[in-house]
Amino acid sequence: MGFVSLALSYAGERGFSYSRVWESEGDQSPHERMKALNSWDEAEQWLLSLYRRVIQLTSDTRPTKSSLLFASAVAYIEKHYTDSELSAEQVAGGVYVDPSYLRRVFRKESGYSVMEHITHIRMKKARALLLEGNRKLADIAESIGYADPGYFSKSFKKRFGVTPSEYERIARGYL
Repeated sequence: MGFVSLALSYAGERGFSYSRVWESEGDQSPHERMKALNSWDEAEQWLLSLYRRVIQLTSDTRPTKSSLLFASAVAYIEKHYTDSELSAEQVAGGVYVDPSYLRRVFRKESGYSVMEHITHIRMKKARALLLEGNRKLADIAESIGYADPGYFSKSFKKRFGVTPSEYERIARGYL
């Protein structure tokens, strides 16, 4: 039922009515439909068809103004994440909207704040650079937008539970 709830929540957030998602199911509730299935294989097939319907509904819709703004903001962040001064205000200026409006749209579209996304992108890039090896932490920190290597290490540990050096050793199989 958790998978059903996830699909219905996603459909609801995209503005699809319950009837559009369940048009072939008649008046049965998802719980009743699941109880009527005879095997795990049938349940799996039914869940796959549910997700296919939701994906089809999503692909048939035009992007909203907020989804286009979100995509523009994400693209701006991808291009400028190396700037240590990157902020929600700078991203908003780059996509020509008010910072508070961008924050609301970003939260609505992704569930995360602008700064959380910037940190996510930076940490993802840091992991890739650490796996390349033979680079100083200070160089990696600077290349992903952290002016202070100590703060970078602290942020990395908070995100992944290990320091960058420990991550590198674990990834290389030395630990």
